[in-house]
Amino acid sequence: MKKIVFFLLALGIGIYFYQQQKPTITPTLDPNPTSAAVETTQEKINAQLVLTSTQNGQTALELLEANAEIKTKDYGDVGMMVIGIDNIDSDNEHYWAFYINNEYAQQSASKTILESGDIVKFIYEEIKQAEF
Repeated sequence: MKKIVFFLLALGIGIYFYQQQKPTITPTLDPNPTSAAVETTQEKINAQLVLTSTQNGQTALELLEANAEIKTKDYGDVGMMVIGIDNIDSDNEHYWAFYINNEYAQQSASKTILESGDIVKFIYEEIKQAEF
């Protein structure tokens, strides 16, 4: 009987010390796990930049570069397209739409020559699929 009690006591002590050495992982649950993503998306949805040209002959891209941190992509003869403004980049669902005097631009920002007083808007918009 003493051997069994001693064995169980030794086993219990061994298990106790084994548990003390084992790292404990405590899961933490975020009560609102998507809140950061929603905030970021909401900021992007409302993102826009409105600029006014103060000189003739300047391109819309030059005006934008003077006023914001931008990313562009070169499309050859089409010109440089704006794909990011102030750390908000285009993605599979959004792009930077470009307007001159409240009308959708007909060419890239690098090909659009401005006149003094032109209002240039870059608005982060959702890409809409064409319906046929």
